[in-house]
Amino acid sequence: DEPAFTNSWVNFDAAHEGALFYKDLSGVVHIEGLIKDGTLNTSGFTLPVGYRPRAALPFDCLSNNAIGRTNVNADGTVVIAQDSIGSALWFSLNGISFRAA
Repeated sequence: DEPAFTNSWVNFDAAHEGALFYKDLSGVVHIEGLIKDGTLNTSGFTLPVGYRPRAALPFDCLSNNAIGRTNVNADGTVVIAQDSIGSALWFSLNGISFRAA
């Protein structure tokens, strides 16, 4: 599913895979895609009930050719955080996977 973005986050462009999330048959949630232009350290979107982790999980991600962080919280918020020199110019969500609570 494509998330309902918050805090000015949007998909990067039509040439790149936009943000999406899904749950596989084993109950593992996967988040993928390339997003941009939102407010760092705020929620980019919220996962629905059934797609949330038991507790907050941090994930390292590429952010404008630097390292950024995405926090997936137990309330479903997916917070795009800035670490060191990451930026909101573009932010990859690829590789985020966790078991749903």
